[in-house]
Amino acid sequence: MNSSNHVLSETSMSTIPRQNGIQTPLTSLHFNLDQEEILKRESSNKESMIDQKSKNQEHIVFNNSEISYEEYIEDIEEVEKERAKSFDAPRRVLSLVEKWREWQKEAMAALAEHEPDIHKPWKILPTEKKIEPGIEVPIRIEDIRDKIIKDLQDNIRMEQQYEKERKEFEAEEAKNRQKQLEQTHTILSRHWRAYMKNMIKLEEEENWVRYMTCDGLPNPGLLSDMNTFLFLWSLEDELATMDTIEEKCRVIIHLLNKLDKIIRFSTLITKEYVTECETIAAQLRLKLQRWIDLACYRMLRNIETNMTRENTKTTRYVRTTNKAICCVWAPITLPIGMKRQVTERDRLSVFPGVGKCIEIEFKEIKLRIKMPSDMDCHCMAIRGLWLAYDHYSIGSNSYWMSKLPELFDLWNPTLGLFEYSVKEYDEKIRIGEEQAEGRRLRLEEKKAILEKLEYPSVPRIDRRKRVRKQKKSSPKDHQTEFESMLTSILPSKSELLPYLPTPNEIILEREEKAMSESKKLLFTRCEKTEVNLRKYKILGGVFCVDILYQPPQPKDLGKDTYLTTLELPKEPKFVPFYKPYETPQSDPDSERTPEIIEAEMKALEEAMDALVLLTLKLPDSVFWFEPPVVAHWLPEKRIWSTKDIHDIKYNEEKQTIAFRTGRLGIHGLAGYKYANLPFQSWELKPETKKSGCVHIGVILTVTAAMVQAEFLIREDQVCLKSFTGITSTPLEEILGEYFKLEYLIERLQQVGCDLFPERDAASYLKGLPIKHPIAEKHLRECMALLSTSYIFSWSRWNATRDFREIVLQFKEAHGCIAKERTNQMLLVTPSRTMRIRCTEVSSEFSDLPFEDQDTKYYADLYQLALHTAGIKTRLLTKQITYKLASTVTQLLERTNVISMSS
Repeated sequence: MNSSNHVLSETSMSTIPRQNGIQTPLTSLHFNLDQEEILKRESSNKESMIDQKSKNQEHIVFNNSEISYEEYIEDIEEVEKERAKSFDAPRRVLSLVEKWREWQKEAMAALAEHEPDIHKPWKILPTEKKIEPGIEVPIRIEDIRDKIIKDLQDNIRMEQQYEKERKEFEAEEAKNRQKQLEQTHTILSRHWRAYMKNMIKLEEEENWVRYMTCDGLPNPGLLSDMNTFLFLWSLEDELATMDTIEEKCRVIIHLLNKLDKIIRFSTLITKEYVTECETIAAQLRLKLQRWIDLACYRMLRNIETNMTRENTKTTRYVRTTNKAICCVWAPITLPIGMKRQVTERDRLSVFPGVGKCIEIEFKEIKLRIKMPSDMDCHCMAIRGLWLAYDHYSIGSNSYWMSKLPELFDLWNPTLGLFEYSVKEYDEKIRIGEEQAEGRRLRLEEKKAILEKLEYPSVPRIDRRKRVRKQKKSSPKDHQTEFESMLTSILPSKSELLPYLPTPNEIILEREEKAMSESKKLLFTRCEKTEVNLRKYKILGGVFCVDILYQPPQPKDLGKDTYLTTLELPKEPKFVPFYKPYETPQSDPDSERTPEIIEAEMKALEEAMDALVLLTLKLPDSVFWFEPPVVAHWLPEKRIWSTKDIHDIKYNEEKQTIAFRTGRLGIHGLAGYKYANLPFQSWELKPETKKSGCVHIGVILTVTAAMVQAEFLIREDQVCLKSFTGITSTPLEEILGEYFKLEYLIERLQQVGCDLFPERDAASYLKGLPIKHPIAEKHLRECMALLSTSYIFSWSRWNATRDFREIVLQFKEAHGCIAKERTNQMLLVTPSRTMRIRCTEVSSEFSDLPFEDQDTKYYADLYQLALHTAGIKTRLLTKQITYKLASTVTQLLERTNVISMSS
């Protein structure tokens, strides 16, 4: 056989990811140099090659053991052999063979451009040969195959042992986790029971107070009383006047607030009772609006007596209350002789505004109305009505968050981390039992590959080919021989069993799929022009612009006798007004001369002039972080729509907005709910008095996109301590005052400062680091237990981790040594909680333990603090009251700072 040397040049390096986290460098090797050129270079560089011999070795690490290999082509098989120790070995071996061929082609292309390194004469010989001194000793293919066989045998044996040890380790860890979580669950359950007992007691006291209250109003908690009240109110339509509007608005809104509180927070009612309460509340809203319309009708029945004259031709009426402001403008119809025919000239003189646009300003509601030129308002009245409440949005489908199917246990509010961990471990055991047969088959597959390596089939070689091969043997022939051996041993891709994922991978894939699917299900789909009330909220109340027909006016017959024509039914009649706007279309084939452009502009102005122009000053009681969306309420569809709103002009300096509408009725200004999301940072810390000794409350500071709010929690009361970033005029009444949490949240949302996103916010915002719901919920409860003794804050690493990893900073607030320490990083997962070595200013994230000796296992944050905190910290943790812990938990849940911070 020809003894020509096969030289391999190292041209590129690539990295193979290992299942155990180790990355193995694999050298791309190739046969490309001619025999004579190699011998010439070897003879001229023997001494330098001897000096470089120690550098021609590479250390490849497998399974925490270090093996030194010469960089021969068989190193690829060594890597493949070591990779066989993983569960998915067959699939990975095949992929390595394919990639090896690609690396070979790339390296050969690189050798064509660059001169090979003569100091690395790697050689592979099919048989042993005597080598001169100073030359690298070659290795036979049979030697590499023997090495592969030995390591593959070790791999199969270690895999069986690893599977056994893995089950034992997971069982022991699950036992410790359940033991620790049970301790935390006992404490949380004790707080929860005390909180619920207090809630039930307060609810019973409130029910008794309502029952004993003698204010002439029905008990909102009794459906029979509410139904009786509605029936008696329906018999009082004749009493509807502008003088009774204020009292009726106060009573009805009071009852609606009581019903809403019962629906949202009562713990002693059933679903059927809630449905009945919602039906009664809807009837109260409709009845209140009808009462206001009837009051306006009765006022218009005698314009001369009830309204105030502006001049001889127009009159005006204004009624101002806390909950509603009603403004009415009407032209006066002057008497005309019976024998005289009304001419167009008389009409122009009697009804002002004919021939030009009627323009009215209602200063009380800061509204200006400009009617189209073809509306003379003859025998009509224009009403501008502002209502401080929005009783329309609640009837829209997009007002309510979409419900998730019961299959999504991640969002089950009754499922805690303790129950979840037990359920998850049982599911892993079940999956492992189902996969036992599949893993056995894959192990047998590895053994079959090993058997082929041990007893390879010897192909029959034709004598003529054997003589030809003895006469000439090139590097390419040996390479082909090596490839043929691999091809004969390794099965094809179709013959291999598919990759079998581990139980952890299956559960992780399920949860990721559930997270992705939940975002789609929680997203509320709307029409193209519909305002999605999950993204927007009607702010500053609603305002109505209507045109009503004037009812027949009484005629004075003298001697205190009046004659009035009575039209049935005795209710207001609204003038239908609907003018759809269509943009004038120009001829695309015609030449756009200045005359044509001017004609198009004129046609556009005429089309706009046919619409009603409304100019409104934005309410000062609302934060307008972005220009509002003007919407019109469509009662037939029960939606807010922007379809007939055109030519919107927003003046940020004057805080005014002007628009044209082709439909009269109810209009509203919708503010973007997520203008302050995502949060920039947050911090939860104990409140400290000036003496620095007593901690009586907890402070949560939230830095949002445009504002910064600081909440102070004391027992079950919360106050907005400070508010910066924008003028706080709308919050002057509540700043520094203590309220129940839900009432404070409602007040902030009413003024457009919504810092309390719900769980569907991630469906409308991109880039939010949504975390595991159950792990996040348990973390909030643990943070609340430790809120008087620890400082927690935002970490920039949290947004970069996957949904099962929560990263935040924490630090003890008491103790001389603890105060001198810097913030530590905390890594929380559903399976464990640990302090990590990474810091906020580190160049990259690391999940290594904070201390090398720190090998203790902690199932959650409370267990970690219990075993690592100082004496004073542990004492303060035990002294926290259930009211404070429950209120802190609720505030963290409503702000959702962990998942809503970028």
